[in-house]
Amino acid sequence: MSAFFSFFMKFTYQRFLLRFALFWLCTGLLAGGLLYFAPLFDLTLPGGTRTTHVHLLTVGFLLQLIMGVALWMFPRYKKEPRYNSNTQGFALIAMINMGVLLRSAGSLWLQLSMMAHVGVALELLGVLYFVFLIFGRIREP
Repeated sequence: MSAFFSFFMKFTYQRFLLRFALFWLCTGLLAGGLLYFAPLFDLTLPGGTRTTHVHLLTVGFLLQLIMGVALWMFPRYKKEPRYNSNTQGFALIAMINMGVLLRSAGSLWLQLSMMAHVGVALELLGVLYFVFLIFGRIREP
């Protein structure tokens, strides 16, 4: 029974990627709801709300969902270590999610554009790090 649980403990960071993806989905849908209902209630939203809404759904949700499933489902390495370490996975999670957070906050308040630039840089680094993590798993059967 413990072998069963130890197998699933190897997928810790993949589950966190998927949980963060669901969090950004809910946040993006909330931003979309605000955009939809703002004219009905005469709400004044920041200028970058539409951009933030799209960004949360595409990068925050869709990209992390793809990354989490890819790191979970792609074939393992043939040699030891057979799995990416949790440290590598959590570094990826930190880069992507801090990037999404900074990019979203920076685009909501346009005067914080430097924050948005740092967020985009973190997202780019996260995507490149994902390519590094998954590259060894892409091979012929």
